[in-house]
Amino acid sequence: MYGPDLKKLVGHMYPGVGFVPLGKSITSVPCMPVTMTENGTTSTTPCPSVTETVPNVVGMNTPTGVVSVQSGGLQPIPQNEHSRTIPNGEIIRTSPPAGTRVPARTEVTVFNSLGP
Repeated sequence: MYGPDLKKLVGHMYPGVGFVPLGKSITSVPCMPVTMTENGTTSTTPCPSVTETVPNVVGMNTPTGVVSVQSGGLQPIPQNEHSRTIPNGEIIRTSPPAGTRVPARTEVTVFNSLGP
């Protein structure tokens, strides 16, 4: 989202979470309760049950991949490891792996290659 001047980025909107100010982690924002009324009965869910798909970031440079994971409503946790086949600074794999459906805000370990 942009500020009143429409030039300054002030934060992002995430499904099931809401507005997260720039510079804050998605996990620092509390879940927003959801109130629903069906057939005259009102119920409140303390935190919406949102699932996200872990994006395929393998082979991306690590900063770009980490932003991609975070933009998907997940919490990236970078971790370094050596690889004989993946160049330094690129993502080797994630855990859970790409394509896995997980609850929003799940920690996703992003393995960064340190090279051989």
